[in-house]
Amino acid sequence: MKDKWPILLAIIIIVLVAWFVFRSDTPTENSIIDDVQIELGTTSRLEDPLATEYLRETCVNHEDELGMHIHAQLDIYVEGEQVEVPGNIGITEDCMRALHTHDADGVIHVEYPEEYTFYLEDFFDNWGELFSDTQLFNLDADDEHTITMYVNGEQNFDYEWLAIEDGQHIEIFYE
Repeated sequence: MKDKWPILLAIIIIVLVAWFVFRSDTPTENSIIDDVQIELGTTSRLEDPLATEYLRETCVNHEDELGMHIHAQLDIYVEGEQVEVPGNIGITEDCMRALHTHDADGVIHVEYPEEYTFYLEDFFDNWGELFSDTQLFNLDADDEHTITMYVNGEQNFDYEWLAIEDGQHIEIFYE
């Protein structure tokens, strides 16, 4: 019996790998954007953890009607110096992500075919940077440094889980 465990384990691993590789990746029937499998009626990625991967890789098609088009202002300060939020975050030659910037003015554009709750973490993921209550870029909060965030002038403790809303002014400070 002991000799059969490695074979059984190998079979289980092969089945799991095959399932992962060959599972259906076709878009849902009602999806307006290509290659997205977010459960219909889901309003945030907290309700559908698989949504993060799809949102990160999904391109918004401006030829389709957009059900959501909002803007938020993001300003970041590191030890008193403003950090530029670059233009073209989330934009490549052939793709524009739902969360993106056009210019280096800190305006986050959120464009999506339907109403959906996007979080500040989604934007930082598109940017390729880290952000939480303990880290900003490669800077850690520690005994000598803090990370604080204000939304519309009031301190906010949601950090990466801040739901982005139209007209927000988000300020992040590393001091």
